[in-house]
Amino acid sequence: MRLFEAPPSSRAARCALGVLVAAVATLIRLVLEPVLLDQVPFAFHFAAVTAAAWIAGVQGGISAVLASAVLVDYVIVHPFPEYSPANHFYGELVFVAVGLALVWQVGRWRRAEQAVRESEARARAISESARRGEAEIASIYDSAPIGLCIFDRQGRFLRINKRLAEMNGPPPEAHIGRTFREVVPDIADQAEQLLRRVLETGEPAMNVEIRGELPSQPGIVRTWSEHWFPVRDETGAIVGVNVAVEEVTERKRVEEELREANQVKDDFLATLSHELRTPLNAILGWAQMLSRGELDQRLTHQAIEAIFRNAQAQNQLVTDVLDVSGMISGKLRLEIQEVDAVALLRQAIESMQPAADAKRLELRIVAGVEPAMIWADPGRLQQVMWNLLSNAVKFTEPGGCITARIARGPSTLDITVTDTGIGIRRDFLPRVFDRFSQAGGSTSREQSGLGLGLSIVRHLVELHGGTVCAMSEGEGRGSTFTVTLPVGVARPQGSPVA
Repeated sequence: MRLFEAPPSSRAARCALGVLVAAVATLIRLVLEPVLLDQVPFAFHFAAVTAAAWIAGVQGGISAVLASAVLVDYVIVHPFPEYSPANHFYGELVFVAVGLALVWQVGRWRRAEQAVRESEARARAISESARRGEAEIASIYDSAPIGLCIFDRQGRFLRINKRLAEMNGPPPEAHIGRTFREVVPDIADQAEQLLRRVLETGEPAMNVEIRGELPSQPGIVRTWSEHWFPVRDETGAIVGVNVAVEEVTERKRVEEELREANQVKDDFLATLSHELRTPLNAILGWAQMLSRGELDQRLTHQAIEAIFRNAQAQNQLVTDVLDVSGMISGKLRLEIQEVDAVALLRQAIESMQPAADAKRLELRIVAGVEPAMIWADPGRLQQVMWNLLSNAVKFTEPGGCITARIARGPSTLDITVTDTGIGIRRDFLPRVFDRFSQAGGSTSREQSGLGLGLSIVRHLVELHGGTVCAMSEGEGRGSTFTVTLPVGVARPQGSPVA
């Protein structure tokens, strides 16, 4: 039992308390003198010494012993003749000896009690610190931006944070005690292999990629980057595995797109070099023969036509590259005016007729309405038509047919180019309007060109506020490209559109 949390702090106070306790005991003994007579003059002072030693420590206890001896001697023994001085002297010696022994023993009790109290305080502090630490760890564990979990040696979930539970689908409590084969069966084989590896080697498995599907989202293949660490007990034995999981599906997709874009860039540069060199070599070859005067009139005429044709091809390549550069930089401008789309389409067909004749292709135009007036940039709209027709001629086998149609709706104008050519693979359709792509039936470049024509078409159509789409039933089934433009309202002539 603790009467005070601590004894009086100053030495004087402790000594004074010991004297006070001795005085109280003497007063009580004096009051009871008629009853006790000469029996045990120190009857209450043993308790007083014990109390003083417990409350005021060793100094208070010794003060109580000495004060008790003096007070009993002068207050109780000397005033009463019935007390024997000799007997009192020996009794006083016994009291002092026993009192000092009590002080020493009580001091031991007090130190033991203080040690217990301090030990309890330390235990409470350690327990509170452990509780706070556990709460902090749990908070960090649950709020971590990556998935975290702990498996036992059998692959059962012992602990899992909210992030990983969100990845897997079931709530955290639904994981505990279940194996990963029960929760995520599609990746169980990979996880079990990693678990065996860590348990057998005792070494962590870092930056391991796992791919698979989740029961909550079937059909979607995801990628995770995982780190597996062994969990050991106090003896060093491995009792489980701690796993950190980060989903990298989107990052892998972006990396793959960057790799593809880099490959496309390399292919484009190689193709550009080849496509520019081919007409240039023809021009140089014919020019050298002309400069030597080795050609007759027929060959001279043929040389001039070849030079003109290859110069046009090279000019078209440069124009396409410059157009794409303007699109990327946002500097391409439209000069809007009211034009007849049918007239522009006829002009585009006339310009493509020689190329179509060379491949024995039939070019047809079907105009649902004529004239078909629309507000547009005539040069850029004709470029859209020419690119679509050029693409159809390029990818249509000899003897095929190409049909261009114009139809007008309530607020739109549709321009459709249909061919009987090699068609487009279904998996390629989403990329047919990408830069440097060729809308052929294979990924190899069997046809000349930079693969910019359809990309330019899409950008120019979108600048006009329209849309373009491609359709094909597959390889060898032909293709259909449809441009839909708003009829729009009149704009002042020369109005630029960014």
